[in-house]
Amino acid sequence: MKSTTELRVMRRLGIAACCATTLFGSLAVTTPAGAATTIAGKQAEAAALRAQIDRESMHVGALADQYNGARVALEDAQAEVATAQAAVDATVAKRKELKATLARRAASLYRGSGSRTPFSEVDPGNMAKTARIAQYGDVTAARDNRLIDEVKRAETRLAAQRAAADTARANAAQQADSAGAAYREASAADRSLRSRLSQIDAETKKLIEQQRAEAARAEAARIAASQRQAAAQRAAIEAARRNGTPPPTTPRSTGTSGSDGQTTTTTVSPALTGNPFGPPPAVSSRAAEVVAYARAQLGKPYSFATSGPTTFDCSGLTKAAWGSVGVRLPHYSAAQAVLFSKIAFNDLQPGDLVLFYSDLHHVGIYIGGGMMIHAPQTGDVVKISSAWRSNFQWGVRPS
Repeated sequence: MKSTTELRVMRRLGIAACCATTLFGSLAVTTPAGAATTIAGKQAEAAALRAQIDRESMHVGALADQYNGARVALEDAQAEVATAQAAVDATVAKRKELKATLARRAASLYRGSGSRTPFSEVDPGNMAKTARIAQYGDVTAARDNRLIDEVKRAETRLAAQRAAADTARANAAQQADSAGAAYREASAADRSLRSRLSQIDAETKKLIEQQRAEAARAEAARIAASQRQAAAQRAAIEAARRNGTPPPTTPRSTGTSGSDGQTTTTTVSPALTGNPFGPPPAVSSRAAEVVAYARAQLGKPYSFATSGPTTFDCSGLTKAAWGSVGVRLPHYSAAQAVLFSKIAFNDLQPGDLVLFYSDLHHVGIYIGGGMMIHAPQTGDVVKISSAWRSNFQWGVRPS
């Protein structure tokens, strides 16, 4: 049967040992199979690691607490051992002292020592007294023997308690060692998880930077191509305008004989190659600023629901262009279409808004010559295009 001391220490250690074993058994470094090479893959791996770190951090904290409990239990067990040993030492000393006292008493009784003892006053010649002395000696001896036996039993009992305390201390030391090892291993695993997470975060950042650099290069190439296209379109428009202006001419005479024999001169005007869109209309200074703003955005990407400064959708471009001269427009082509009086195609002037399709879902900025600047659609850029007369609904002139 285990002693009270041993049971108390073992109970104190039991829960800690059980919890430490359970928690440590559940702790393992798990990472997704294979190395993720995409940003999404890295982010998913990082999210999984963060979730695992959150879970395992609680386990590590619990293991630390259990390790502390095991250390306290070990300290208590060591104190129990010291107490038991002190009791054993005291009992042994008491037994030795009792034996020494009995030895001195026996020597005084049987050797007739001259030292003053309870028997020194007895008259040796008095037989009755001698008998009583003998009887007293027997009683005293029996009592002393019982005391010695009790001390021996106490000594045996205390020795057993000391042994139990030693066993409890050994168990406590083993549990503390196990709990400490579990905590250290869990801490190392936690550090490994966090180190891996830091590595993944760094790899993700590098991939994002590479992606941005590639996107920037592609964007620069796309803008350059769009600007070249826009420049070519502008050059073509200017060439068309120049070709549509008649050069100075000298009247050409044709001689005919009149009835009076005189020659008459008939002036023949050369055929004119006119501009199919009519002469360029006069442009207000404010409308010219709107067109200039729109030209400055050529090549910038289309992006839904944006109005600059780096990306635009169709109504976002018209809103920003007219906003640059202080006219506020809603970011909605159908709403822009009904804010001002309608204008027919042949009456359009540069800076006017041109609306398309029956539901008015597209709008551009007229720049003259049957051309417009607009932000067409996803994947495209702000550019110059022919005004789509077949889909044209009407124009408006913001004011």
